[in-house]
Amino acid sequence: MKNLVFISLMFLSISVLAQQKSMAPIGRLYGKIVDAIAKDPVAYASVTILRPMANGKDSLISGALTLENGDFNISSLPMGTYNVKVSFIGNKDLVKQVKISPPNNVEQDMGDLMMTADAQVLGTVEVIAEKASTTMNLEKRVFNVDKNITAAGGTAEDILKNVPSVTVDMDGNTKLRDKSATIYVDGKPTLMALNQIPSDQIESVEVITNPSSKYEASTMGGILNIVMKQNRKPGYNGVLGLGIGNQDRYNGMLNLNMNESKWNISGFYSINNANVPTTGYVNRTSLNSEGAIQNYYFQNSAVNFSNQFQTGRLNVDYNLNNRNTLSLAGTLTKGLFNIPVHQDYKFLSASNQISSYGTRQTMTENNFSRNNIEAQWKKTYPTKNKSLIGLINYSWGDKSGFSDWNTTAYDSKGISLTSYPELIKQNDENTNGQIVFQLDYVTPISLTSKLEMGLRSFWNIRDQNNYYKPFNVTTQEYETYNPYSQDAKVSESINAAYIMYSGKLSNQINYQAGLRFEQSNLTGVSRIADQGDFGYAYPK
Repeated sequence: MKNLVFISLMFLSISVLAQQKSMAPIGRLYGKIVDAIAKDPVAYASVTILRPMANGKDSLISGALTLENGDFNISSLPMGTYNVKVSFIGNKDLVKQVKISPPNNVEQDMGDLMMTADAQVLGTVEVIAEKASTTMNLEKRVFNVDKNITAAGGTAEDILKNVPSVTVDMDGNTKLRDKSATIYVDGKPTLMALNQIPSDQIESVEVITNPSSKYEASTMGGILNIVMKQNRKPGYNGVLGLGIGNQDRYNGMLNLNMNESKWNISGFYSINNANVPTTGYVNRTSLNSEGAIQNYYFQNSAVNFSNQFQTGRLNVDYNLNNRNTLSLAGTLTKGLFNIPVHQDYKFLSASNQISSYGTRQTMTENNFSRNNIEAQWKKTYPTKNKSLIGLINYSWGDKSGFSDWNTTAYDSKGISLTSYPELIKQNDENTNGQIVFQLDYVTPISLTSKLEMGLRSFWNIRDQNNYYKPFNVTTQEYETYNPYSQDAKVSESINAAYIMYSGKLSNQINYQAGLRFEQSNLTGVSRIADQGDFGYAYPK
């Protein structure tokens, strides 16, 4: 079949040249074919150049198929007036008239030609595709969780507990292969804790075990990048979800989207509530240097994690043209988490006789808010996978809370020990603001290699105080204990530039090499006199 096509094209070429002997073939037409709704390039569409004839029919002059990025380039065209016809299965034919004439219209950029779907044809065809649950490349593993049942009504903490090689403890601290992991949201540092991110708005989790030069030096323990959903379905659509479960769990989610012409506007609101009772215990045997038993310690704990948070987000995209998009997004999050704890404990001698016992009751209440606003510009190019992205992100938030501790201790006869009951109050207030500026450029070098480079600046200012106040029996007042307290203002900045080259050898071996230039600075000013100021600068 290929030989037949080749012969027919050769015959066509000879025929065209015979008809146009008197006209020099020097003209050129080029442009890009794009889907009118999805704004994606249309690959392998048929572009034919036709000359209108006096008998009302068209004579075929030349033609070509579009590349994967939708581009076409047809050269060696004689002077004259032509109809450019674009055809693609499932779409209406597109016809444009052009005139090639000297001196200014010899080469013409026809721009982006929009193809619209043929509803009568597409109405009989249904194509369904599912993302793979896990994908892997040289830099990271990507776990797609939007279809995961655990994503319904939970938080990012619930999602990460089901990601291989990731561990999450009961306090929400994450480790990646037994190393402390850095949490990113959409590739940027975040002020939000894992239990403040609604899982039904998460599209995927990127596990980056060996960060490249594009990431900060402080992330060498690994990165968990949480990628949020972005709704860009054409037309008007929405999703409403409600959930209820035991342990006073309930959640609700509303997601709306409008995609018309150059605009894409989407937003969501999510509420999540849970009261999770947890029990724990400690059984400990203490030995002396000779291995003999000294004493026993037993502790039973009852903890209730009471959380509620609400999140709202609005995202607006505006397509300046097919290769430039401006985006503006904002997120507001507010909530509380309360943790009442009751513990019973006792010490036993080596002969299993009670030496002392008691209880500890702790009540912790916290309120928080986390907000951010982000502006982004994205430019794509006719070359596939070539892009330039610039963004600026500002995040701010605050947290306030207090804890009451009441610890009792009695001897074996039930008499209260000296200095007990131990009463402690703890108050804390924190405010935080951070700005991220980022510029990333990616260009393919070949089908199997690419070059990436970029600039990144990060500024963070946080004001944090935590006052530890034990009860003074003599003065009958709660007094601040400076060694356990903190009141400081911390300013931090990280500025960096990176360049990275990656590719694949013929034997399917992937490789990556990069350089990163980073400058960082941290300054802490303590408002508690005996603690002193602190900080560092790198390089000095």
